[in-house]
Formats: sequence, structure tokens, C-alpha cells
Amino acid sequence: MSANLRALLSTELNRPVAWAVLLRGIGMVMGYGLILLLGLSMSPTEIGWIGLGLALIGLFTSIAGCGQPLAVLRFMGDAPGLTLMGGSHAAERSRLLVVRGAVVAALVTAAGGEIATLLGLGTAPAGFYAFVAAAGAASTILEWRSAVLRASRRLVAALVSRDILWRLIMLAILFVALGSGFGLSVSLVLVTMATALGLSAWTMRLPVGFAPDGARNAAGEADFWPLSRSVWISTVAAAFGAQAGILVIGMVLTVEKAGLFLLIDRTAMLLTLILAAITAAATPRMATLWARRDHARLRAAFATSCLYGGAAAGAGFILLAAFGEHLLAAISQDFAQGYAPLLVLAFAQLVNAATGPAGALLMVTGHEHLAMRLSLLFNVSALILAAAAGFTFGIMGLALAQACIITLRCLVTFACCLHCWN
Repeated sequence: MSANLRALLSTELNRPVAWAVLLRGIGMVMGYGLILLLGLSMSPTEIGWIGLGLALIGLFTSIAGCGQPLAVLRFMGDAPGLTLMGGSHAAERSRLLVVRGAVVAALVTAAGGEIATLLGLGTAPAGFYAFVAAAGAASTILEWRSAVLRASRRLVAALVSRDILWRLIMLAILFVALGSGFGLSVSLVLVTMATALGLSAWTMRLPVGFAPDGARNAAGEADFWPLSRSVWISTVAAAFGAQAGILVIGMVLTVEKAGLFLLIDRTAMLLTLILAAITAAATPRMATLWARRDHARLRAAFATSCLYGGAAAGAGFILLAAFGEHLLAAISQDFAQGYAPLLVLAFAQLVNAATGPAGALLMVTGHEHLAMRLSLLFNVSALILAAAAGFTFGIMGLALAQACIITLRCLVTFACCLHCWN
């Protein structure tokens, strides 16, 4: 290992990634613990509605956020002299855009969903869409505030609120409910989630603006809005691709099957722990390296990200292959049938981890338009292919379709990163 790469690992990546691995690891364990708690305490149908609710919240956050979280990270990377103070027009517009997006999306989701349920156009539990709207609005605000903290190099504060605090609050409320003899319901879980996300967002005390520093930053601010549109399109398309499985299962098959797919999908995503940590820690730093035209260090950081992510995911895949069936059966014997689809999805996540945070890095290193086109191509294809495969072959067909799209998308995006940075 060269001296330059060792220096990079000790300064640019190791310390922030170590914190990110710790905090994201705690968050993922708590999140998976929540899924297991719900799986042990609720019926398969209720778990299915929770899965559909989580999928809708993910879509809500991507649409209502208007691409601002990643755009903020890119904006800070393009203008390293920016400081988080008050008074920047772009920062205030970004904040208002997110708030308005959250409010409008919440009103449309709650009113539209509840009216459709009253008219008999759906079988969702009473209040389902209203609670999803509240949780989605809180999640949108939380994501934007977390991005601002990450952009200002306050990674620990960002991840504590985004990944740990709301899950801790939610676990505490649900354990109190179970200890008091109250059974868990879909409405209670979603209301608890909305409350926990809102409290976590409220605890993020941060300045609301960016103070431009010179003509370079003013030019970066002028490019902020076209950038936001491209990032927004990419983010929304990615959200549809990521949630396609649960949504298709819920609409094409049964709500109970959606609960099973939620469990195996979240289990497979455990392999991306190191990737998620690297993405959280390295994205703003790599944006800065690109802005400084320090391509050598950027390529070294990216290669290291792929190495760490792939090695950790490979070890996780071996563990899932050995013990995954027992884990699913421990929750419910009915869930043991998900072992084969779990391995298929886990392999796709292994490829995802081994190719590093390529998609996010394209969007923060001046290639957001390319990222947008790739996102549209693969995620729209994922939605169509998932619907066709799920309707014809069930969960296994859906898992194969989703795994193929994830694998192909990751490999193509990885190749584009290497080409763009040479």
C-alpha cells in the first residue's frame, strides 16, 4: 500500500467511516430489531401493511424532498469555503422547498388515500394514509437536516438523529405498549414512527443557511437549482426501484406476502452496512476532492470504499447462507419459504456493496445528468420487470428480477464512475 493511500485512509476515510460504521451499525441493528419485534408480535397481514407503509414513506420522502439532501451535499462540495451561518438565499429557498414539499405531499397523501379508502377503492386500515403522510413529512425534514449536518462535517450529530434516536424512541414506546398489555396495531406503529421521526428532526439544532464566500460560491449557488432537478429525478426513480418489490407484492399478490418480502429484503440489506456507512461519511469528502480536481485521491478513496464494502458483504453473505433459513424460521415457520429469495437478494446486495457508493458519487462529482439517465433507465425497468415477474412467478420471480436489475445497475454505474474519473 502506497504512502499516499495510507495517508488517505488515516485522514479522509478511516476516522469518519469508523464513526459511520458504529452509528449506522447501531441504527441498522435497531431497525432490524424493530422488524423482528413486529414479526413476533403482529399477524402476517399486519406486517404486510407495515411493509407497504414503509415503502410509501420511502417514496414520500424522495418525492417531497425535491432532491435537496444530495443537492446540498454537492453544493457544499463545489464550494468548500461555505459555512453554515444564516442569510444565504439558496439555503433559505432549499429549506422552504423541503418544508412546502413535505406539507403538500402530506395533504395529498392523507386526503387522497383516506377518501379512496372511504369509497371502497382500497382495504387499508382506517387512518393508514394519514399516518403514512405524517411519518413521511417528518422523514423528509429529518433527511434534509441530516444532509446539512453532514455537509458541514458534523457526521456524528447527523447520524445519531437520523439513524439511532428515532428508532430508540420508537422501540421504547412499543416496549411500553407491550408491557402495559396493549397489542400492537398498524395504526399504533405508524403513529409511533411519525412521532419518533418528528422528535428526531426537532432535536437537530442547526443554522438554516449557507454564507457564500466569494464569486466561486456565488456561481455554485446559481447552478444549485438545475442540479436539484436532476438529483430529484434520480432520487425519485431510485425510490421507485427500491420499493418496487414490496409494492408489487402488495398489489399483485397479497398483503401477507408483502410482509414476508419486507423481512427478506431488510435481511438482505444488512450486507450493505459498510456501504451505507461509507456513503454517509465519504460522499461530502469525495465531492470536495472532485471540486479540488484531486482525482488521484478520489480514485483511491473510491477503491478503498469498494474493498471495505465488498469484504464485509462477502462475510455477511456466507453467514446468511449458513444461518438465514434458521433466522426466518425462528420468526415464523411460514417465513422459512423465503430462504431462497433471500439468498438471491443477498447476492445482489453483495454486488451493490462491492461496487461502492457509485450512484451517489456520480451525483456529487459533476455527473448528475448521467446519474439521472441511469437511474431512470434501471429503476423504471425494475418496476416493469418486477410487476411482470411477480405476477407470473410470485416472490421468487420478483426476487430474481430485482436482483438482476440491481446487479446490472451497480456494474454499469461502477464502470461509468471509472470512465468519468479517468
